[in-house]
Amino acid sequence: MVMTAAASVPGIVNYGTAASIWVNHTSSSTITEQYTLTTSAEEGWQVTCDKRLVNSTGIQFEATPGHVTPQFHQKRCEVLNLNGPLEGDVSFVVSSGDGELKSTQVLTLMFEAPPDDEPFGSAVMVGGSIGVFAFIGLLVFMLRGKREETESLDMDDHEYHKEVAPIAGPPTSDRINQTNSSAPAPVEQSSHVANESGVVPSGPPLPESGLPAGWTEEQWTYYGQQYLDGTL
Repeated sequence: MVMTAAASVPGIVNYGTAASIWVNHTSSSTITEQYTLTTSAEEGWQVTCDKRLVNSTGIQFEATPGHVTPQFHQKRCEVLNLNGPLEGDVSFVVSSGDGELKSTQVLTLMFEAPPDDEPFGSAVMVGGSIGVFAFIGLLVFMLRGKREETESLDMDDHEYHKEVAPIAGPPTSDRINQTNSSAPAPVEQSSHVANESGVVPSGPPLPESGLPAGWTEEQWTYYGQQYLDGTL
């Protein structure tokens, strides 16, 4: 039994993408063999093969006798760097059920560093915070001044009504026309923008039982839909 593993695209893995690796397995055993593919990678790296998450138990497959015609299997695996180091090793091990046949392949991967925009983002955050506090202070000052002005006008109006007797009778026609002409026309509200706006989902909704055992939120965001479709 021989197993080889190689990256489909050599070199540094682009930021935000997964490293694609082909695992080729050839069995020339004289009997039907039950094989298990296991992997180990750096902390924060996630390995999937044929869109299936490779956990501690590995992935099992069967090979019929290949003493006349060797039996060939190929699996496409992906290594995704969630929050681990940018460079490290990932190993692939294929072994038979009785442990007599075993093959190991170790690959060194290097991921591209994330964009260096933290200083700019920090400056924008600090500047934005200062602007927000300044706007809030100005708004409170204006509201307070408007409140004091309103209270002053109310007091003056109260004193005026105490000294001057109210005019009896309805308003004149000129005042009625002036009031009607100065009334603002109703503005129709439109919900077109609200209907077109939306929030980008971060992964499919969780099942009623919550996250599957051994899963993280990042894994659910990346492979949750495949889990719901029954492919994981």
